[in-house]
Amino acid sequence: MTAGTRLARKAILPMIVVGSGSALSIGKQGMPQTSARCTSIVKHLVGSRLCYFIRAALSLGTLGAALATSACTQRPPFWAPRSACESDPSAFTELQNEPLWGRLEKAGFYPTAPDSAAPIQIRVERVRCDFRAHVQMGGRLYTMGPFASIDEGSFRGDPDHHRFGFVVTGERGQQSAIIDGERGAAYRQVQAPQFSENGQHVAYLAQTERGAVLVSDGKEVENSLGKVERFLAVLNDGRAVYEEPVNAREKVLHAGTWASKPYSTLANFTVWRGERFAGLLMGNPTEAVINGVTFPVTDGVVSGFHFSADGAHALMVLKPSNLNDQFPRFDEGFAVLIDGVRLTPTRLRGVTQPAATYWGNVPVFLLYPDPRGSDAGLPPAVMVLGVSTPASAPTHDDYTQVHSGKLGTFVWIGESRGPRFDRIEPSSMYIDEEGRVRYRGYRGNEMYDVIDNQIIMREFVLKHGQFQTAVEPETPAVEKKAPAEE
Repeated sequence: MTAGTRLARKAILPMIVVGSGSALSIGKQGMPQTSARCTSIVKHLVGSRLCYFIRAALSLGTLGAALATSACTQRPPFWAPRSACESDPSAFTELQNEPLWGRLEKAGFYPTAPDSAAPIQIRVERVRCDFRAHVQMGGRLYTMGPFASIDEGSFRGDPDHHRFGFVVTGERGQQSAIIDGERGAAYRQVQAPQFSENGQHVAYLAQTERGAVLVSDGKEVENSLGKVERFLAVLNDGRAVYEEPVNAREKVLHAGTWASKPYSTLANFTVWRGERFAGLLMGNPTEAVINGVTFPVTDGVVSGFHFSADGAHALMVLKPSNLNDQFPRFDEGFAVLIDGVRLTPTRLRGVTQPAATYWGNVPVFLLYPDPRGSDAGLPPAVMVLGVSTPASAPTHDDYTQVHSGKLGTFVWIGESRGPRFDRIEPSSMYIDEEGRVRYRGYRGNEMYDVIDNQIIMREFVLKHGQFQTAVEPETPAVEKKAPAEE
């Protein structure tokens, strides 16, 4: 046997890959075996030595056919590194047929839909190293897969539990978003999808070779390629809110076709029921933005945004920037911006923990008592913002709490101080068509309806939520003084 023959037997022939339908097979000694008829014909024509090389060439041809088949079926070649599952199958055993509710509740999924008796079920299973997802939603079963892997932490759903989405990885390492059972385009990396509050729109951020791109409702957002640094939200009208870097230190906020001026940091970003957004664009100058409308913020430190119950208005609190004490006293320098209009609350002397918010659609300022004093833990006094002092006098305050003997809560309307109550129901406060402030207060088992700090009706709270009217005097309409402008 020559050196070439030995090389063919020891190096080339053991690499043979046999395709279906081939006449070649690997023998017990590592040599390719053919039928006796084929072997005798080849030896008769070319001799026994050359026969080895011909048989090796045929085997290499079979190897090429197998590689071509692998490419056509988009399967990874044999030299590709094994997946994590193939490298360590035991690490993925826990996923097989295991319910994911314990981990998915934090992602917004719940066992049952609030408006449907049919349960929503999500299950990820593994068959060898192929992953499949089964989603039962709205009376329909979605079975998706196989995938190389499924990102459990990416499962998301709309608030009404009518839609779902998650991220999967294919055999070639590229990721895709699965939305309502349909697989989207493949990218280098895909973030968890986000649904709008009404469930009609979905968007997610994807990484490509040329940078990040925003995908909304299955289509790449125009002019977003390479311009998205952070995806924030998708609104009910389909607007995607995201940040675009303009240089190493500045960014621009986008919401649909609207774009802000450059700023350095976005703070206090919030969305109201999927309809409106607000945030603080910190820079030079610093601006507050409410649904695409900006207002200058010249001084102070902003403490949060609050929307009215109907979302038509928003306020934010400006605290003096020089307050570093743990219990600062806000005697001056404190302000509230309501839709960009600056209001300076009064009666802050001695107040250590003020806060502003909306009670219904009424902007109020909550005056909490000093936590170091004897009134610590009591309800705060309530100051109605942007409303003038009523012309009529308030009800005489002669109430003392029976149980604690301490002062309760009350309402300031301009210079009018209302009667004391054990508590005041925030959702009951509103301003009627005549501009009067209405609210409801409680004293023990009695409920009081109040207009402009005058008690107009008292009811006894009975069992099962029933009431018994005790007093119902008539209160004439009064003229209001115009509020003083700063």
